[in-house]
Amino acid sequence: MTSARAIMHQGAECNGESDTLAGASRKMLDPHIGSPPTCGADDRLPTS
Repeated sequence: MTSARAIMHQGAECNGESDTLAGASRKMLDPHIGSPPTCGADDRLPTS
């Protein structure tokens, strides 16, 4: 299975685990951002 980390580019935006739904929605209004993943407090994708 392909991981999100494998298909994302280095400058990808992510939602923080404590971001509000309104904040995440504002990011998605940008035409160059689709559905950003949620990152941990260290601003990295969780590994699982």
